[in-house]
Amino acid sequence: MKFAAAILLASSVALAQSDLNGPCGGGTANPPQCVSGLVCIIPSTSPVGSGGTCQRRQSDIDGPCGGGTLYPPICQGQLVCDIPASSPVGSGGSCKRKVSQIGEPCGGGTLYSPICDTGLECVIPADVPVGSGGQCAKKSSTDSTATTTGIASVKTTSEVTSVSATYIVKPTTNVYTSSSLEAKQVGFGLVAVLLASMF
Repeated sequence: MKFAAAILLASSVALAQSDLNGPCGGGTANPPQCVSGLVCIIPSTSPVGSGGTCQRRQSDIDGPCGGGTLYPPICQGQLVCDIPASSPVGSGGSCKRKVSQIGEPCGGGTLYSPICDTGLECVIPADVPVGSGGQCAKKSSTDSTATTTGIASVKTTSEVTSVSATYIVKPTTNVYTSSSLEAKQVGFGLVAVLLASMF
């Protein structure tokens, strides 16, 4: 009778299972195990023989996710679970990079950062720290009034201090060229020759 009770006790200890966030593993005999769908996470910095806690399984890109089980796998980091709309109820999917729309976050220094949808581009301000993300915006078309060299806009001849680029064009203002140093007043047809000595 005592022998049977000991076997029953041993079997109950061996079958002990922990739920989400419950204890698991460790250096003891018959440590608790995680229920189906969970994995035992033991921090790498823990002393040898330490136990961990039961957590949901995290899938890498293209790995399985979702589904009708109690604890389906989830996607790690910024990945999202892509389940086809035509899939039967309870079906799982696979982990994919998030596709952002206009105004949504994109880029950055993290693994599998969001990408912009077709026809959009990720705009990251120049003055943000390295590794920062941006926002998705419509792809900018070539603007005929934009400068090709990044020189500040020029509005009047009195504001000109140097012309070192190919050209700068601004509507209803002067057009300056480095080759001839000419200023043409758009809309008035007046031409004034700017000599190098005037700068």
